Amino acid sequence: MPTAPSPHPCLVFDQERKLRYQGRFDDTESPFITPTVNDTRNVIELILQGKEVAVTNTKVFGCSVKWSEKEAR
Repeated sequence: MPTAPSPHPCLVFDQERKLRYQGRFDDTESPFITPTVNDTRNVIELILQGKEVAVTNTKVFGCSVKWSEKEAR
């Protein structure tokens, strides 16, 4: 069975279909920690306000599914 490569970046395009951001969703690797920076949301808000996106690329964390399994035990 084919699988998608990991980690998976969030991709944000503007109204002209230009890639404006590629990277992490937020700044936390664990689903049990509240993020302090919501990278993808911040980029979308900047684009909707017609502002320039300063950070266009961030490091992507690996899949956090493994954390859910460990926490459930």
